[in-house]
Amino acid sequence: MPAQSQVSQIHPVNQAEWNGQLSSAAGRGADFALLLALQLGSGVPATSIHSLSDETKTDDAVLMRLNHYRRPALDCGDVQADTLSKTATILNQQGIADARLWQCMHPDPHALINDNKKLSADIIANCALATQQARASSTPAPLEEDPTQLDDIIQGSRTLLAS
Repeated sequence: MPAQSQVSQIHPVNQAEWNGQLSSAAGRGADFALLLALQLGSGVPATSIHSLSDETKTDDAVLMRLNHYRRPALDCGDVQADTLSKTATILNQQGIADARLWQCMHPDPHALINDNKKLSADIIANCALATQQARASSTPAPLEEDPTQLDDIIQGSRTLLAS
């Protein structure tokens, strides 16, 4: 039985590429820039057509063999703190070229703490709009505080303590 291709629903933002509007606007600078910005910055995943036979499993060992550089750690541990101090020493004493070589061999960690709930507001503001919206939808809304109900809670606790 031949593998059947599956086409996902095409998002309206991606219609410009599939209908040829993007390529026809290539000669008009402002139109092309607008359509390309909508295409790339919308946060909508690119529409793709693939068959079930095209699915391949990624082999982590193959990927590691292709990249001979070390992968940076996600957070700063004891070993990374030592390499950070060594990087600072090399920068101060020997110069930029030696420090760049050292950082290729011993990359700095991505963050001091690997916790997405501790991201500062400026880091979130520098993310793409789609990333900001996805993060906002994944975090629960803060609880609404109503100080007028505090009196009811206090009286309820008094009845609990009295019994």
